[in-house]
Amino acid sequence: MFRYIALAWNPADAPQAEASATITRRLGYVASEFRSCFDFRGLRVLCAETGTPGLKVHKLHDNAGVLLGAVFKRHADITNDSAASEPIFDSVETTHLVSSGGRCLVTGYWGDYVAFLLDRASGSKRIIKDPTGNIPCFSTSWRRVVVVFSCLSDCIALNLFRFTVNWSYVVSRLGSGGYASRSNPLNEVSQVYRGECLEISADDTGRQTRTLFWIPTAFSEPSCTIDDTGFAARALRATVRTATRTFAKSQESVLLRLSGGLDSSVISGCLRGAHERLTVRSYTYFVSGGRSD
Repeated sequence: MFRYIALAWNPADAPQAEASATITRRLGYVASEFRSCFDFRGLRVLCAETGTPGLKVHKLHDNAGVLLGAVFKRHADITNDSAASEPIFDSVETTHLVSSGGRCLVTGYWGDYVAFLLDRASGSKRIIKDPTGNIPCFSTSWRRVVVVFSCLSDCIALNLFRFTVNWSYVVSRLGSGGYASRSNPLNEVSQVYRGECLEISADDTGRQTRTLFWIPTAFSEPSCTIDDTGFAARALRATVRTATRTFAKSQESVLLRLSGGLDSSVISGCLRGAHERLTVRSYTYFVSGGRSD
C-alpha cells in the first residue's frame, strides 16, 4: 500500500517546529519503513512505497515540492491515442506549476497523485488531490501542525492524536441508505476531495482555505464544445486508449473484471495490443439465479 504522512508548520514558530520533530521521531519508532522524500521550510513529506507498482515519488525542481503517485502529461493533440509520458519537472515546468498555484496540474497533467507544493515567494503550502485517482488524502492537526496522511492507522499508531466519532455523520449515513455524506466520520479529520486544493498560509494563524480546481461542469462551456461528431468520436476513443495504454505500459500482467456490459468490454478492447509483453486475464462474477447475465 502506498502510504504517506506530510507535516506543514510555520518554521519560525518554535513550538510548532518542536511538535513536527516529535511526530517525525515517533513515526520513526513505530513505522520504520517511512522515509523522508521532502523536507524544506516547514513542509516535510514522509513516504512508504512498499508494494505499489506504478506509484512513486516525483520531486520538483529547486525544493518546490513533491508529487506522490502516478502523474502523466496530457497530449496536446486530443486525438493522439499513444501512451502518455511521465513529466520531467525541470526548472521551466516547475516554475509554471508553482506560478499557477498548482492549477495547471489539473489542466496539463493527469494520473493518480497527491501533490505538495511550496510557494517560496509567499511561504504558503498547497496540497492538491488529483481529480480522478484513488490515493486517499486526509488532514488533521496536532499542536498547530497540519498533518496530511493516507492511512488513519499510521496516525493512530503514533499515540498522539485523539479521534472521536461524528455521530451526525453516522445518522446521515444510515438515514440515506449508505450514500456518501459531505460531513466527516471523525470530528478531527477532514478529507481533501478529488480536484481540491488545501492551502495553508504562512502567517502565524496557519489559515486553511479549500478551493476546487476541478469542476466537471466546466466541460460544458462553449470553449470546450466539439461540433464535429466524427472528431468528437476520435477524441473520445483516443482518450480512453491513452489512459488504458498508459497504465498498462508498466505492467506485464493485468487482471480485468468484466461486468458483461459495455464499459469493461471497451477497456478489454483497448488493452489488446497495448504492448507485446502484456498478458491480460479476465474474469466475470456470476450469481446463479441472479439478475446479471
